[in-house]
Amino acid sequence: MENSYITKRQYALLVFFIPFVFKFSVLPSVLSLDAGRDIWITMLLIMLTELTQLAVVVKIDSMGGLEALRDKYGNIVYYALTVPIMLTIVIKASVYTSETTSYANSYLFYNITTRGVGIVVIIVASYIAIKGAKGLGRLVEQITWLIPVAIVIGLLFGKLKLKPDNVLPIGAKGIVPIANSFDNVLFWVLDFSPMLFLKTIEDVSLVKRKRSRFPWLPVLSVASAIFMVVLYLLYVMNYGQAGHVVNTAFSSLGAFNVVNTEIGSIDWPAITLWLSVAIISLSLKLFGAGKVIASAKVKFPLAVILVAIVVVVLGQFVFYNLERAFSFATSFVKYLAIGIELLVPFTAYILLDIKERSSKKREEKIEATI
Repeated sequence: MENSYITKRQYALLVFFIPFVFKFSVLPSVLSLDAGRDIWITMLLIMLTELTQLAVVVKIDSMGGLEALRDKYGNIVYYALTVPIMLTIVIKASVYTSETTSYANSYLFYNITTRGVGIVVIIVASYIAIKGAKGLGRLVEQITWLIPVAIVIGLLFGKLKLKPDNVLPIGAKGIVPIANSFDNVLFWVLDFSPMLFLKTIEDVSLVKRKRSRFPWLPVLSVASAIFMVVLYLLYVMNYGQAGHVVNTAFSSLGAFNVVNTEIGSIDWPAITLWLSVAIISLSLKLFGAGKVIASAKVKFPLAVILVAIVVVVLGQFVFYNLERAFSFATSFVKYLAIGIELLVPFTAYILLDIKERSSKKREEKIEATI
């Protein structure tokens, strides 16, 4: 399991970036249908829910991870918990691939098939997943520099026309529209489960006194939640009640006006950042699902390739356009997905905690006897 280890800083950066991907493409317009100008409140609820899941995932990691669950309870319990999460990861990866290809086609290419782009995206994501946690960690560090670039260029060339009054009045229609909007996007909530298959280590590249001192995870996880809510507030300030008619609106806010060239259209740097993080997020999902298959004594690269084949097949024949993927994601399956995403980490934590407590009691009895 050596390819599962990632530094604490890289782990925290993954936590920071994961919410920024698939909550930024079709989700704002979907939320606006019900919540209107209160979509930032819905996003606040979403981020609080995700921080709850993340806290449990991090606690499981500190207790030895899912491998500890297997060691203490055996294969039956391990696969009873990991197989459902693997299936959820595969389904989400398939839907998200459709979303990624639709997004890329809208802004990067002309006269190219969605299927062709989808296959390329999965090939790239598979390669990164096979490289393991180290590859994921290095990539997420490399794309971090795009954030200040996006902010600076956005301020210089962006299309923002912020009107704070667009946010008011807050909650004018009551809690029901906010609850309905939250219910509609349950499929896109809770994306931290693949991190159950990562293990954190100290970053030996840092000076010893700095390795554990800076609280990367709590700082970046809270910063991510705040940043998400603030960006949705900016969205409302810019579009007001008309947010539901603006597809992939955050790219429209991104930076330059669309630059038409012989190879397509590029809206920099928002597209570059979004697409980079989208592929990393897909890679993490392929990595997590591949880990489950690899635990059955299948070579890890082969396990990732098998997962990728399933995702490609689903993407090409089931979720071959954004409309079909969206229809599926907003169906009853959203309740199954969020149920698994919540139930598996909490169950794993409870089981590991039981073993940990019983182990401490045995140690106390031994010490008392001595």
